[in-house]
Amino acid sequence: MKLFGWLELAVGGSTMVMMFCYHYLPYMFLCLSGWIAREEANYPIYQAAQSAICFLVMIVPTVCLGMTLPVVSRIATAKVKDTGRSVGVVFSVNTLGTVFGTVLTGFVLLPALGLARTLALGNALNLCLGAAILLRNRRDLFPRIVAPASVVGVIGVVYCAGQLLDIRWQRTFSMGHWRWANLPENYADFNAMLGGSITTFYRDGADASVAIQE
Repeated sequence: MKLFGWLELAVGGSTMVMMFCYHYLPYMFLCLSGWIAREEANYPIYQAAQSAICFLVMIVPTVCLGMTLPVVSRIATAKVKDTGRSVGVVFSVNTLGTVFGTVLTGFVLLPALGLARTLALGNALNLCLGAAILLRNRRDLFPRIVAPASVVGVIGVVYCAGQLLDIRWQRTFSMGHWRWANLPENYADFNAMLGGSITTFYRDGADASVAIQE
């Protein structure tokens, strides 16, 4: 169980840290588009380079998240003869949770909270779950400290994500980097260009984010 708890903390913690680095990615993509000749034949190269950067950003939480299912399967298997049944139950619950989480996130949370707050909510819940697992035997701490602190922490993280990241993400993530004719010379110029744009409409949805900028 301890390994599962640490994995949940690793998933939530690593993704939470990377959340505050995501807004640097569009600038990196702009620099990348300046290094590659703007020709139709080179666009697949640009996309491949973008994918490689995103892979490096997400590799740690992805690996940790992928480890949780086999770890839980091992926890649920008390006897070797019951392996098939216990693993089947774990995979069934995981599938149902995936479907429910996808519907809830895509059709409720994203439209209501936006991308930054929704991602922060998921990360905060991962951290709370990991802490609850590791402190499950501390009956003196859990009801008085851990549970109230978790609720306050989740609300605080979601609020801070909205205040610090929401507007910035709306501006940076809706940019067509390959189409920019005049590239910024440095990150300060990039921020100045962002400040000059006005977002008149933005909405995150189940299958796309729609932005209208002036």
